[in-house]
Parts: sequence; C-alpha cells; structure tokens
Amino acid sequence: AKRGIAIHRGIIKVEDSDAADIGNLLVAFERVGDEPRPQEHYVQFISKRADPEHGWMYVLQDFDLSPLRSANAVSAQADALAEADLVEQKRKTAGENLIMEQVKMSVGEELSFLLDETPAEGISEDAPAIKDPPKITPYDIENFHVDLKAMNDWARETEAALEAKKKELIDKYGDGVPTPEPILSEQRRVEKIVGEPLTLNAEKSDLENKKFVLAKALGQLHGSYLDELTNEG
Repeated sequence: AKRGIAIHRGIIKVEDSDAADIGNLLVAFERVGDEPRPQEHYVQFISKRADPEHGWMYVLQDFDLSPLRSANAVSAQADALAEADLVEQKRKTAGENLIMEQVKMSVGEELSFLLDETPAEGISEDAPAIKDPPKITPYDIENFHVDLKAMNDWARETEAALEAKKKELIDKYGDGVPTPEPILSEQRRVEKIVGEPLTLNAEKSDLENKKFVLAKALGQLHGSYLDELTNEG
C-alpha cells in the first residue's frame, strides 16, 4: 500500500487552558536517515498556507511536508511527465487529423489537395502566444505533488498574453476589432466549466482567478485539460 495512517500521541506546551494560543498546527514527517529540514522551512510553509490571499494555492501541495525525494522518485516523476506529454501529443494529433478529414469531406475530393499545402506565412499573426499549462500527472496526484501556484502563474501569464494581443490588434485595426477566435475559444471553454462568464477586459476578482486555475487543474486531473470536461475533445 502506498498510503497508511499513523497515529502519534504527543504533547505541546500551551499557555492557555483552551490552547487558544496555538494559531496553526502543521503536520509533517521526515525519514530518520535524512538531514532534518530547518525549522524555518516549516515556518515559511505555514505562512504560505495561512495567507488569506494566496493560501489556497498550497492546499494540495504536500511535498514540502514529506521526506525529500530520492533519485528513484525524481526519475519516476520525470517518466510520468514524459508519458503525459506523449499522451497529450497523441490526443492533439488525433484531434487535428479528425478535423482535417472532416474539412476534406466538406470541400470535396477535387479541392481537398489544397488543404495539404502548408501556408507560406506559417502561424497566423493574430494567434496569441500561449504556453501549455503545467501538467499534473497521476504520479503527482498519488504523491500530493499538485502545484497550484505554478498553474496560477501560468493563468496570469496567459491572461496577460491574451490582453496584450488584443490591445495590439485594437491599436492596429481600430477599436471595433472583434475579439480574436483563439481568445474567444479559450474563454468559452473556461466559462462552461466555472458556470459563469469571465471578462478578459475587466479586473478579475480573486474568486474568478481561483476558479480559472482550479478549473484548468481539474481538467488535467480528468486527463485532457478543458476539452474532456466540455465534451469538445
């Protein structure tokens, strides 16, 4: 079994009869043979989880409270990430091939050869540069290595890229330019998951930011990002 329950009875000295002087209690464990982590390490982690604004990003991050990873654990995590990359690439390729076949059927056999030509200009200049989100693998879930902070950083970076691209298009084509389809597509998929509209132009509330990040993370836990949850994959 990879998980178990350890019961330990200990005593913590308190000044108040109701232990009201204890504000936070953190449970962590280390291997006997490992170099002990300094107390400051755990003090900093308590501060992260107790932070009223950013603490939610650390609720699924227990790797700072468990023993240091061995070489085998590091290798296993790298293998899981490589496998996730391969699965994602296969899924993406299969989706692209399916779309191409559907388009070929719609234009007819006599014109389908045009679809096999690669445009000279390559990627459309209107497409915003968006990085892939950090992946969450089954290994990460089993070992409580879910880093929502990395997901949140990606979401903020992505939002900034979308906003910058839209501003660039408005400056180039005027204020009446419609929102580019890549932006609308991403926005619509997120809105379907969180159940309410997200306004890319407006200042997002903290709750909206959390919903965006958690929705994206949840999509990865289901195996194929947002597509799986919205039945578009």
